[in-house]
Amino acid sequence: MTSKITRYNTKGLTEQQWQNLRQMFTCKGMVGGSDAGTLLNMNSYESPVILYYKALNLYPKKFKMNEIVFHGKHLEDYVADKWQYFDGTEDGLIANHEAGRKIKKCRRTNALLVNPKFPFLFANLDREVTMHPLYGKKKGVLEIKTVSGYVSDKYVAELPPQYYIQVQHYMIVTGYKYGEIAYLKDGRKLGVQTFEADRDTQDRILLHAERFYLSVNTALQELAQNELATDDEKLGIAGQYEPDGDGSSSLEDYLNDRHKSKPNPNSMLGNDQHLDWAEKYIEHKQLEAYHSEQKTLYSNNIKKEMDRYSSNELILGNDKGSIRWNKQFIVKLNNK
Repeated sequence: MTSKITRYNTKGLTEQQWQNLRQMFTCKGMVGGSDAGTLLNMNSYESPVILYYKALNLYPKKFKMNEIVFHGKHLEDYVADKWQYFDGTEDGLIANHEAGRKIKKCRRTNALLVNPKFPFLFANLDREVTMHPLYGKKKGVLEIKTVSGYVSDKYVAELPPQYYIQVQHYMIVTGYKYGEIAYLKDGRKLGVQTFEADRDTQDRILLHAERFYLSVNTALQELAQNELATDDEKLGIAGQYEPDGDGSSSLEDYLNDRHKSKPNPNSMLGNDQHLDWAEKYIEHKQLEAYHSEQKTLYSNNIKKEMDRYSSNELILGNDKGSIRWNKQFIVKLNNK
């Protein structure tokens, strides 16, 4: 990390104080690491549209701590500590820990970071790597996650793709050339993935982040000129610059809730674009019904076979993948 990077101290802040500081950056249109995956449409839990309205303070729901986030934050210290002993194997982790032999080291940054080369980005690292067996004393990014087996089984690499984007984002801000994600799966299995700086991915992050930053600030300027506008009028002003829609359920829920509050029903005249969207909606709705039936057909065929042999796991030959059937039915193919 170079001395040119501006540090905003977070040491000793309460959760609410930290959220307020982060919101200060967000309301300038700046993009944090967890936002980057959203802007690249890789976060199934949030839409770029919602991120945009949060930046404009026009999104009604505020952050609320939940139990998943609560446990994740408190397990962070544990995972960071055990990561220092982890050599990639269960036996090695235990042996190194018992011997007090750290093979990697990290430290807290206790700051939100802004690189003047990229004024539309900010970073909040979980830890900074200070020693690594592959990179010596070259510093790197360490991101810490707790994941459930249900979530990790959905991905070939066990981690949602937005986590990879988050680490690449942090490498842009810090200038570091590598980063790791240490994750605790189901509270009992430690995993680590290492990534080096990916120029193509970082260029995509920069492109989307700068575009978002410009959209937010253009909207902020117009809203400042219309301070007496009603909330509905402010949404109309902001809507001129909002990101494109996406297929996330979070955006669907937001639009449904927002539309319920509209005061008076009225009609509008559609154009060719609206007709195209309507036709595609009907087309995919029909395909959805067909594919849902076909999906059930194949899952039932598999379940019949597994039930016949009282199996809860089916190993596909030649390392092609596996199928697990406990509380959930999960098909995992190694080439998909």
